[in-house]
Amino acid sequence: MLIYIILGVYLFHIDLSHINILSTGIIFILTIATFSSLGIISASFIMVFKRGNPISWLASNLEGLIGGVYFPITVLPAWGQFLAKLFPITYAIRALQLSVYQGYSPQQLKKEILALFLFTLILLPLSLSLFKHSIKIAKKNGSLAKY
Repeated sequence: MLIYIILGVYLFHIDLSHINILSTGIIFILTIATFSSLGIISASFIMVFKRGNPISWLASNLEGLIGGVYFPITVLPAWGQFLAKLFPITYAIRALQLSVYQGYSPQQLKKEILALFLFTLILLPLSLSLFKHSIKIAKKNGSLAKY
């Protein structure tokens, strides 16, 4: 992360003078928790089915396309903007942009913070439960030693 920040500042001349450290930290922690949960779900799928997770691949590509990674979601039609709100990346990108470039406080980002908190609240217990279940299946099949 530090390397990306250094490259951004010195190579691409990104202005971090307006950054709100508290907001950025909160968003960063919630984003890590949310996407770690998605990674655990993907690992659970791999452990049970012994192959890559095609659902994860499809979701991450769709997420990048409509979640604001490549272009703002405001250029999408109404149905695309609605779909974008179903992905945590939409809230993470918007919140990071606002906290880093415009110095928004946690109070100003309460909608994005709440959305990421809810994604974490739902996905983290679900992912841990699925992982526990996938370990049981792998033990039963005798394939746990592969992991």
